[in-house]
Order: sequence, then structure tokens, then C-alpha cells
Amino acid sequence: MFGNRPVQLHLLDIPQAQNALQGVIMELQDAAFPLVTEIKAFDNAEKAFEDIDFACLVGAKPRTKGMERSDLLLQVCPIYNG
Repeated sequence: MFGNRPVQLHLLDIPQAQNALQGVIMELQDAAFPLVTEIKAFDNAEKAFEDIDFACLVGAKPRTKGMERSDLLLQVCPIYNG
């Protein structure tokens, strides 16, 4: 995605998910990606986005029975609007 540039990852999740996020960090470290030079976990968006050049926003929420994709998007989109 960024060629041969070193990458510092800032991972953001809610406070209740920080233990799981630490697991993600361990998996990334185990993979030993040569261009990943630093990985930090955050539960505060302002701090996570401080001094970054690029942001890739990925959100997920499971659909419940009878939920349409449009229903899911209506619930997930406000996450990105802050």
C-alpha cells in the first residue's frame, strides 16, 4: 500500500476491547512484517489520529436476524462521524 516505506500503526478501539487489541498487536508482531516499525494501541480517537499521515478506517458490527445491509450501515456510519 505504501511501497517500501516504514509504517507505524496506531490501532484504535473502545476501552472494553483493549485486551483483544493487545492480541491483535501480538499477532502483528509475530508476523514480523519488516516495514512495520511500531504498533500502538489507543482508546482515544484524538490521540490515535495525532500526527498521522494516513488513516484506514475499518469498522464492523455483526448483523442480527432480519437486519438488512442498509440497517447495518445506518448503525456503523456514525462511528466515523464522531
